[in-house]
Amino acid sequence: CAIRRNQTLSQRAHTSTRSPASRVSSGRSHRATFGCWFGSNVRYAKTTAAQIAARLHRKTSRIRPMASRYFTLDQANRAVRELRPVVEQMVEHRQRFLVAQEKRAALTARAGSNGGDLTPTDFAEAEEELEHEATGLAVCIERIQSAGAQVKDLDEGLLDFPALHDGEEILLCWRLGEDEIGFWHGPEEGFAGRKPL
Repeated sequence: CAIRRNQTLSQRAHTSTRSPASRVSSGRSHRATFGCWFGSNVRYAKTTAAQIAARLHRKTSRIRPMASRYFTLDQANRAVRELRPVVEQMVEHRQRFLVAQEKRAALTARAGSNGGDLTPTDFAEAEEELEHEATGLAVCIERIQSAGAQVKDLDEGLLDFPALHDGEEILLCWRLGEDEIGFWHGPEEGFAGRKPL
């Protein structure tokens, strides 16, 4: 009937005038979206720097343990020339990630004491910075892996290139700052076992 229809339209109009914050997924409030609120007791996001690092580890743990291809020395050196800018970016993202971790830890320590003049924006910006650097790291690692190389150290920019010598698998080893590949080691030896070519 007309009365019921008008009631329905009225209900729809009332629903459409709700503020955007009330429509946050899972019914979370604007403050809950930022993961923190401030009153007599300062509370902060459950997402800690350690959890961000754990997510980064999951993103970067796709480093393949088995070779997707084998390189000759010439092929590996060509790959080094192509990947050098990517490795530089990877190391930079890693350094900025560590700085962002320290910043986030400092915010958490302040919030755990008295909160000071902290705002939800402070935590949101810190989390965003961590996520940005973690994503940048993951993108660089994926590009390196797609070329067939293996990332062995994020801080040093250390890569291994699988190769074969007399039918046995070896790893051609290169570190950021070296002009070209000059060392190799066995799969189980690691950087400390590097030998000149």
